[in-house]
Amino acid sequence: MTDHDRTPTRFTRRQTILAGAGSVTAAIVAGSTGRAAAEPPHGATDPTDGTAGEPGRFDRTTLWSRGEEGWVDFRVHAVDATPAGTILAFSEARFGTSADDGPKDLVLRRSVDGGATWGPTTYLERHDGGGWANPTPVIDRRTGRITVWYAWNDRGRTSKVFRRTSTDDGVSWSEAEELTHLFADNPVGWTFHLPGPGRGIQLADGRLLVEVWHRRSIEVPAAERDYTASVVASDDGGRTWSWGGIVPDRAGLGLNEARIAALATGEVILNSRLGGGPSNTSRAVSRSSDGGRTFSEVVIETNIAPHAGITSGFAARVDRTGLERVVYTSPVAGTERRTIYARISYDGAESWSWGRVVDEARAGYSDIVWLDDSTLLLLYSRLGASGAETLDVVAAWFDLGWLTEGRDQVGPGPVGLRGQHQVEGLRSESTVPRAPMIIDPAAAGSAVAHVPAAVPGDTHRVTVVPAGSGRRRLRCRFRAPEPCLGAELTIKVDGRRRGGPVATSTGDPYLEVDLGTIMVRAGRPVRIEFVVRGPAAGGAAFQVDAVSLLPPGTS
Repeated sequence: MTDHDRTPTRFTRRQTILAGAGSVTAAIVAGSTGRAAAEPPHGATDPTDGTAGEPGRFDRTTLWSRGEEGWVDFRVHAVDATPAGTILAFSEARFGTSADDGPKDLVLRRSVDGGATWGPTTYLERHDGGGWANPTPVIDRRTGRITVWYAWNDRGRTSKVFRRTSTDDGVSWSEAEELTHLFADNPVGWTFHLPGPGRGIQLADGRLLVEVWHRRSIEVPAAERDYTASVVASDDGGRTWSWGGIVPDRAGLGLNEARIAALATGEVILNSRLGGGPSNTSRAVSRSSDGGRTFSEVVIETNIAPHAGITSGFAARVDRTGLERVVYTSPVAGTERRTIYARISYDGAESWSWGRVVDEARAGYSDIVWLDDSTLLLLYSRLGASGAETLDVVAAWFDLGWLTEGRDQVGPGPVGLRGQHQVEGLRSESTVPRAPMIIDPAAAGSAVAHVPAAVPGDTHRVTVVPAGSGRRRLRCRFRAPEPCLGAELTIKVDGRRRGGPVATSTGDPYLEVDLGTIMVRAGRPVRIEFVVRGPAAGGAAFQVDAVSLLPPGTS
């Protein structure tokens, strides 16, 4: 189930109910009568009114701004939607200093009309209690019970972990209960534990999971802190909790801020920022097939271009027709915290078909939630000129039509994306360092992969795993790189050369290359290699937009 050169996988209602967190949302929330599932915010563009001249609807609202109540910064946001349709937006509001261990309020705003309007700010904790951190909600969708995990940061050396609960859609909260004891017998002497960021998930069997990351004291040299991530779990709706699986990290990548999502297959994906190891711009992924009790060895994820090392939004949902969609949000301007971008996958995050820029401003932490089958709400921070402090925390409301520019909608599905693979969204290997992705509205996949061509023989490999079998016409789309010289390429498929030399500099600016028909088999990877012939000096490069596997006769 790792390809979208076909009609994306659909699940029966029974399969949906027996699957993952996205399934629970579809099975339970889709039946809700909350306004979040029906109405766009005031001021959003209706696709039928012709106001914006483009498909879909989009709206943006500022929830908090620098300077309010003495707050100088905001980090680590979370957003979730209750079965009744109430949207809950959480953030750290930093007081007097941007330091992670400085005084912070934990703040909340609620919307009961799908994000059209928002209630006043309320507090989970106030800064006079210390350095509160990482509000991380998780909701039992059978009862509506909300549990928010968070922590108290003692100067980066140790932390204490707490929870509060609400049974009235976040209007009121229980007294705080400390749960630090869950991690007391940890195997390597971790003293610092932070839940989240973002939100937890609920599996189809009702189990609740919340991600937590761990390390030794900040006073220990970074290479010896043993960063890693795990989950905590509840099988009784959030009343009691236990420590679940710890992610194995024999390579010493060093995981910290992680996000989790559950697929319709029941698999749980943990996608993490790196706290140490080779790169703070790469992401690492681990998977669980037993409800978070154990996880696979963590690996570097190559289907997402390296980006600024901050937490990202990650959410899955199965719609009423049985089609699963996964979304992922992050900055995309290389190592800079700038340009928030939303990706969409139709094969369980194995690859990403399309993406769109949500905001070109400097952007920080983000979280995203499905409000219904076609509507999402993204909570993120806009940063100041230095890229460090937050100016505003913004809630952006948009639908599938806007995100995909009309290529996807509930019912027909992603008709405009079938058979097409964004090369930046495919798992890849390269003999040269990976460059930041390049956003281009004219690209078939909305972005192109830029590959510096150092010497002849340099190679960029991508992998497509078809879900269907049969004959497919293989096409590749290139963009002429500017201002550097476009490299000449040879293309290989599963080790065999296809077609003649490709002069990527001849694009105007795009070049479509038809490589004929190949046979594919469901589940068997197709490996496509772009090999540099020449020239490969003086700043030469090539740029690949999309790879398509289309049924014969498709135009």
